[in-house]
Amino acid sequence: MMAREFEVEVKIRADPERVWQALTDPGKIALWFGWDAPGLADEIQFIFFDHSSADAERMRLDAEALGGQFTEVRPDPDGSAIRAVQPGEPGSGNEFDGMREGWIAFFFQLRRIWKNTPTATAGVPCT
Repeated sequence: MMAREFEVEVKIRADPERVWQALTDPGKIALWFGWDAPGLADEIQFIFFDHSSADAERMRLDAEALGGQFTEVRPDPDGSAIRAVQPGEPGSGNEFDGMREGWIAFFFQLRRIWKNTPTATAGVPCT
């Protein structure tokens, strides 16, 4: 049985291209995804690179091997919106509640970087 679907979206006051960099550069991902823990680099490699395909033109990461999950960056009137979607059947089980909560926390960490350093010279140095 497929997991229950979820969608997480967070708005960030930064250009979509800069948010896309933060989603596709391993060093920048490490600044907002997860915590400083052993194995973080391996987890980033697994999720964002080994099991995802990047479409830079659409600013979207597709993770078919992870149940069809995708993450995308879209323009928003105030900057960008970053969204993670896990397809599934609504109302079936709750095994992905932790994953949904994780994406919320990670996207808020990413947003906080721009709130605290609007020029992104610290935190995620997107150039």
